[in-house]
Amino acid sequence: MFSLKKRMIIFTIILTVIWTVSISFTLRQSINSNLESYLEQNKVSNYNMIENKVFQIEENLLFTLYEYSQWHEHALALELGDFIWIQNNVLKYIKDQGTYDISCFKYFDEEGRLLYEEAFEKI
Repeated sequence: MFSLKKRMIIFTIILTVIWTVSISFTLRQSINSNLESYLEQNKVSNYNMIENKVFQIEENLLFTLYEYSQWHEHALALELGDFIWIQNNVLKYIKDQGTYDISCFKYFDEEGRLLYEEAFEKI
């Protein structure tokens, strides 16, 4: 039916196709494995980044709670013009913590007159 030469050519073509398919399959498996590994590492990295951001937000909220827990003392200090108390109990904490990226702090009275002002250095 087929000559030996034709059989050898067909056999070679079949072997080449089988070899190409097997190499392609192996490469695809390797790429998928590497991609899954990369995505898993990226997921862990994103999780750590989110966890750090949540921690920062928590710290800012705790500061707000601390700030409002001294509301009456704060109001009394403003009423008496005791800016030393405000510097020691409010502004010092803001400077040390960099809360809300505040660059300056100003107090005004009911008429809009500036009572006190302090600028902060950006960290």
